[in-house]
Amino acid sequence: MEIYDMKADPHYLFHFFSKLYNMVFLMKVTDRGVVYEAASEEAVLLATLPEGFKGKTIAEVYAPDVAKNLIYQYNLACNEQEPVFYSDKMNKKTNVATYASSILLPIHDTAGKVRYVLGITSDLADRAMLQLLASIEDIDYLTKLPTIVKVKAEVNILLQSQEHVSVHVLYINIDRFKLANEFLGVEKANVLLQQIANSLSRVSPKGSIIGRVEADEFIVALTNVSLSDAKEVAKQIIKSIKQITYDVNNMQIPLSCCVGICTNYKSANTLITNAQHAMLEAKHTGNGSINVYDQTVKQQKYLDDLTLEIELMKAIQSEELTVYYQPKIHSQTGHVNVEALVRWFSQSLGTIPPSVFIPIAEKSPLIEKVTERVVTKVCEDITRFPDIFEKTITSINLSSTMFDEKIVQNSIVSIIKKYGLTPDRFELEITEYTLMKDVERGKETIDFLRGLGFRVVIDDFGVSYSSLNYLKLFSLDGIKIDQSFVQQIDNEEESKEIEIVTFILMLAQKLGLHVTAEGVETESQLTILTDLGCDELQGYYLSKPMAIDALYHASEQASDLIVGQRRTLYLDILHKKRQKKVEAERLLALESLKILGTHFEEAYDRITRVVSQSFQVPLCLITYLTDDTQWIKSASSYRDMIRNNRSVPRDQSFCTKVIDEKDYFIVEDTYKHEELKSNKYVKNFGIRFYAGVPLFTSEGYAIGTLCILDVEPRVLSSDDITKLTEYSHWVMAEMQIRVK
Repeated sequence: MEIYDMKADPHYLFHFFSKLYNMVFLMKVTDRGVVYEAASEEAVLLATLPEGFKGKTIAEVYAPDVAKNLIYQYNLACNEQEPVFYSDKMNKKTNVATYASSILLPIHDTAGKVRYVLGITSDLADRAMLQLLASIEDIDYLTKLPTIVKVKAEVNILLQSQEHVSVHVLYINIDRFKLANEFLGVEKANVLLQQIANSLSRVSPKGSIIGRVEADEFIVALTNVSLSDAKEVAKQIIKSIKQITYDVNNMQIPLSCCVGICTNYKSANTLITNAQHAMLEAKHTGNGSINVYDQTVKQQKYLDDLTLEIELMKAIQSEELTVYYQPKIHSQTGHVNVEALVRWFSQSLGTIPPSVFIPIAEKSPLIEKVTERVVTKVCEDITRFPDIFEKTITSINLSSTMFDEKIVQNSIVSIIKKYGLTPDRFELEITEYTLMKDVERGKETIDFLRGLGFRVVIDDFGVSYSSLNYLKLFSLDGIKIDQSFVQQIDNEEESKEIEIVTFILMLAQKLGLHVTAEGVETESQLTILTDLGCDELQGYYLSKPMAIDALYHASEQASDLIVGQRRTLYLDILHKKRQKKVEAERLLALESLKILGTHFEEAYDRITRVVSQSFQVPLCLITYLTDDTQWIKSASSYRDMIRNNRSVPRDQSFCTKVIDEKDYFIVEDTYKHEELKSNKYVKNFGIRFYAGVPLFTSEGYAIGTLCILDVEPRVLSSDDITKLTEYSHWVMAEMQIRVK
């Protein structure tokens, strides 16, 4: 079986995308052509794959008329070494023609050769069927609960038919259910939703009206109960939801939910809307929270937003809004580009973060004024500080509400021209949501922007599950990998994030897209992203956003950091290469002594007995080390036990340090040594003292050690070290004599 050094683990990618898509195929490239390596359960069923399909070629699985086009598409992906998109009739055994769209993603080894192809197919007919089922007005097809339409009708009937009836509405939202979707895939997540529906039915009082709103939101209408009773039901619901768990890497993750409650209204629509508002307030408190709708709280939030909007108008007029810049550094050259970030330092309200005032601005034409202010300030800075912005591209965030040709002309292009600048000095960052809410308009607007000379990139790439699909639809210049991926790549518990980022980088490279990683906050993240070949890096580790006055110095520092890191990386590579060469030579020297694979011999046992008696220790060992294992050649005592356990993993061996540093190594008390106190040999055999010296060949290679051990702490003098070293010469003399 051939083993390749892959840029990304194809089997992990297969399992990852199988969670997001029903039909996923993993094909291995062989001399016979591509063969089936794996297929998701849905793919096996819908593609009518026969039993024992694994290891077979497409021609061996399908009839020639079916296989011909599939083989052509897979060969195209292998030969072109780029993603292939196509649509074709599905291989279903049915009288009705069913069509699907597919993407074939080549996966390369480190030498750049395509070794696997990942195929993802979207069954359009199944999607249409789900939409049809979802359109049934009264019953939710998945949970079999009434829909929101049915619940509203039932509640209104109650309110109108009974004069003194009281209705409390509980609006339930499952916390972070998107994570369950991501980890489990849609089908298993749907099973959780069914369990939630059953749980709500169990804990709700008799006569309650239970329904599903959409996605992970449910509703329970209680009749003729007090507010305290409604709160108690809410507590029981939260408790029951916590009993539902899902498995991630053999760890059970419990669900949780937030509940909003509303009462004392004579309209079902008002009750449900207000209960939803209360639920949203509960989510601000935290998972597992309950909140009762309070009209005064809603009015206060409205007044707060209104006050902020009025103050924002004043801020724009008085030019309180300013721009800070965050450097973006090219990982190979250290070249600096910048992102322009709006900041609001209000005289009356203090510092207002963009996450607070931008959403308010986007609800009104104020967002255009905010953008105009940002573009104007950037153009002023470019004009005033030409040295700072020489050969620099400045990124500006473009709100989804401004994704329109006429608005762009008025709010951006006209200002740039006014300052005598050109669009090719700017990059516009847009979100995935902006493009996907109207694909055709998105394509037209991107083409328009790029036609003017702007670079256009996708911000927060990877957040949406549609990411892979839309890259082929738009003529983009680049992507920015979302910081949620970047900030996990140096977390050992989240090591799979590296593979996802690697795959994104591979795909972007094939599509000719420039890649920026945002949110780089540690040296290890910087190193990993640089090693993976990410084009551009941005984050607090390099530089925080800052005013124009400090930008030049910060950019130089960030650039120097990257260049220095590249030099350090280069020196590390040279050092590792040298270490590898020296280790190879050491292993050759060890092999020449002809002791590999040999057992205990009296000539060496005599030495260990003498050393053990000389130092009055219970155990003396002669060892030699291969590339990954320490082998015991002689032991002064415990011979029967050691004879059956002559090998020790090198990473658990005390002697490894002696070999690596080519010097003696002494631990007077292992229980007080940070690295060794948790060593399994210390724990299992009670070793408290260790002293070892290297066994040097005549060429100076350390091939093993002579060491002494004790179950009690000890102190070794310099004379003792000299004596132990002299005994090591005796060992090597014996080895040289026996070779001759």
